[in-house]
Amino acid sequence: MSRALSDRTPVVEAVPAPPAAAGTRSPLVAGLAAGAWAAVLGAAVVTVPVVAVWASSRSDPSGPGAPVRLGLWLFLLGTHARLDTPAGPLTVAPLGLLALTALVLYRSGRWAGRTVPATPVDAVLTAATLALTFVTAACALAVAVRSGGYGPTPASVLAAGLCLALIAGGAGVAVGAALSPPRPRPQVAAAGVGAVGGLATLVAAGGVLTAVSLTAHATTLTAASGALAGGALGGLSLVLAQLVVLPNVVVWAAALSTGVPAHLGALAGPGGLPVLTGLDGGSLHGAAAVVAALAPITAGVVVAALVRRRLAAADGGEPTTRTAMLAAGAAGVAAGTLLGVLAALAAGGVGHDHLAHLGAAPALVTLAAASEVGLAAALAAAVAPWVLPTARAVSELGAHARTVAGERLGGRASIRAARAWGDEPVPGRWGSLRVRAGAAGDAASGWLRAQWDRRPFGR
Repeated sequence: MSRALSDRTPVVEAVPAPPAAAGTRSPLVAGLAAGAWAAVLGAAVVTVPVVAVWASSRSDPSGPGAPVRLGLWLFLLGTHARLDTPAGPLTVAPLGLLALTALVLYRSGRWAGRTVPATPVDAVLTAATLALTFVTAACALAVAVRSGGYGPTPASVLAAGLCLALIAGGAGVAVGAALSPPRPRPQVAAAGVGAVGGLATLVAAGGVLTAVSLTAHATTLTAASGALAGGALGGLSLVLAQLVVLPNVVVWAAALSTGVPAHLGALAGPGGLPVLTGLDGGSLHGAAAVVAALAPITAGVVVAALVRRRLAAADGGEPTTRTAMLAAGAAGVAAGTLLGVLAALAAGGVGHDHLAHLGAAPALVTLAAASEVGLAAALAAAVAPWVLPTARAVSELGAHARTVAGERLGGRASIRAARAWGDEPVPGRWGSLRVRAGAAGDAASGWLRAQWDRRPFGR
């Protein structure tokens, strides 16, 4: 009876819990909160150090209004807005401040993307609301801190801030909402990866060139820093000013490596920023000239290697020479174009005189970098089918030589052990080594000959 009842007892199976929703907050609310937070945090990150420097200076009897206004001016300058100063318009934006503002917008957008439903419509609405909120707050700050005809112009704040917020904040929203973009063709994806690698190589070369130039002009740099510092507080202010300008210097040095000098005028001379010493558009000498000459070639080789590897991973085999050349050439041109965009962001002017145009000409940088890196990448992709087998052969020959050396050392140890036990190896100590070395040489030469015969001359 109990068994029958137990058989009739219904079995309750575990029901899996429904997956948690990506986000349930309204896109308007999330965009408003993220945009306001980005504006407040971005302004605070720039203004607080300025106020701290002012508070540490006991020689300035004025109130905190001036340092707060200066900090907000710098924050709005970081959005690439225009400032009207007594010396004239200031249009060159420190890329350090621009990157800081873009990072704040990206993080705010990523938070907003995680809290809204993961749909393209909601993501677009969130990004648009974030950008409008941020630019509205920025324009309000521009109007508030502008006095006497000096300060940021609201029109430039509106245009520059809106573009920056849409790009950085929109990217953060897309990442936070986990939206997957349409998958491009393998050639396009390989060219994109190669372009990013080429740009990174050029920027790294600019950093090395900056370090070499600063090292070569260490005496001048030390003297200029001592003359401008004016005590511990002045030295701290000078260091902070040079840190936010350092990305501009690296971009100008990368442009110089492509043959386009940067016009810096008096900023690179006595009384200017010490970090600009040696990058005044003059001729390069010594190690700096070697780095500048090898930068586009190295970038082209890196582009070709990344493109070939990406195409091989996508197609499951080595790509044809024509496909690799086209993709690598396009990636090199894209890398040069991206460097031109960075040169445009780093350029600007101060006043109306000889400092009205600072930095490298973006059009010339784009033309020079695209042609040099694109040609180097295409040539590297063309010779890769002949160079790579030889490089692999040399690598495998080195491994084989290490193996033979290990066997020879092992043979000597066995000979010594045999003699210690009273046994004489045949055909003798040196005879055994000569036989092994001859056999290893014959095997290596035969392997190299076989590799040479299989070289893809017809590809």
